[in-house]
Amino acid sequence: MEKAKIKSVLIIAIVLCVGFILSCGKSGGRANLTMSKNGASTDASAQSVSPVKKYDIKSGVITYSMDNSMLAGLGIKLSSKVYFDDYGKKESKETYNNSELSEKIINDGAFFYQVNAKKKTGQKSKSYSNGTEMRFAPEDYRDQDIKNYNVKFLANETICGKECKVYSTESKDTKAKYGGWNHITLFMEVEQGVGKQQIKVVNKATKIEENVSIPASVFEVPTNITVTEK
Repeated sequence: MEKAKIKSVLIIAIVLCVGFILSCGKSGGRANLTMSKNGASTDASAQSVSPVKKYDIKSGVITYSMDNSMLAGLGIKLSSKVYFDDYGKKESKETYNNSELSEKIINDGAFFYQVNAKKKTGQKSKSYSNGTEMRFAPEDYRDQDIKNYNVKFLANETICGKECKVYSTESKDTKAKYGGWNHITLFMEVEQGVGKQQIKVVNKATKIEENVSIPASVFEVPTNITVTEK
């Protein structure tokens, strides 16, 4: 397989893998939580009830870097930037591949958009409360989920000058560790077996801007994007 195709396949595989782990690791213990293709929760309760305060600060911009043991050798560096306002009711996440925008996810409180920046296409669907899945709420775990995921609450860690609560989870092929502040995930480390390989992904905040003014355009789809409704 040529190098360009290898890169594309790996990026898709890792993004899907990490997205699934995030949903399992921070689902709040909902046994019936599943994920749709666009990453939004299909839990009936999540559809009907939107949290008043998803996060504990009104607005923010958080920049993340991602270290991936599998992609590093191919010269691929992934990073992302998350914007939110109204305590998380509105969110936008931009994902970059070597500093080039590759994907943009928008939750404007009414609709959810997933934009492919390279193809100039996007999908629109009804908005769900989970947004970009950056909510950190280990206190929502039920006793049974703590047992099933082998949840362990660890010592606090400092990330970007913020004291974060930390916990870990473990299942058959996956070990994960999460750190959060003000109900916002600032750190995630995942080790997962994929075939005969062990992949390690670390997603960590490198810059936090809190209670800043967020332009309305951040939560709008660029005019050069062709959007279809699901």
